[in-house]
Amino acid sequence: MRRLWSVMLVVLCGLLVNGCFGTQGKKHYYRVYYRPNPAPVSQITATARIRTLEIDKVYRRYNLVYRASPYELSYYTNHYWASRPSDMMTDLLYYHIKAANLFSDLIIKLDKTPDYEIGGEVLEIDRFDDNGRSYAHLSMVLTLKDFKTGKVIVSHTINDRREVAAPDPLLVVRAIGEITEKEIEVFIQKIAAEIEKQ
Repeated sequence: MRRLWSVMLVVLCGLLVNGCFGTQGKKHYYRVYYRPNPAPVSQITATARIRTLEIDKVYRRYNLVYRASPYELSYYTNHYWASRPSDMMTDLLYYHIKAANLFSDLIIKLDKTPDYEIGGEVLEIDRFDDNGRSYAHLSMVLTLKDFKTGKVIVSHTINDRREVAAPDPLLVVRAIGEITEKEIEVFIQKIAAEIEKQ
């Protein structure tokens, strides 16, 4: 009898451990991605540095975020960014501007003194649900500054949301990529127009 209780205790402990530490669901990793196809612009003969974008503390985690109101947010437990969102969005900005051939010299590391600095802040990057509909949502500010004076030459504010067919993280991430591509292109055109005026 004592042996039976011992066996049952071992089985029960095994079930409890498996329930607490067992499979929690497959983890999924995402990145915002697109292949830039920029419109032609006149190249600016200057060195521009891309500075790593700042990001709101709420979005510094690797977990994707979803919200049902401006006041409450939740983190996905099995859906993660493949890299830090600030790094991911900075890389997209760099590769899009490089593909546009906007500056004769584009750098990330501050290994020389640039003429301009491009930076900004990611304010919100999430799935937003409203009245039974799901949206990919991106809010950020991009700036071009004179490196020596710190004066803002061009500022571009983004606050866009795009409806997705279902609250699927993959659809949300893809739509965020579409928003990002469109808005960085607008930013590039603004820079080209402003520098041409000067």
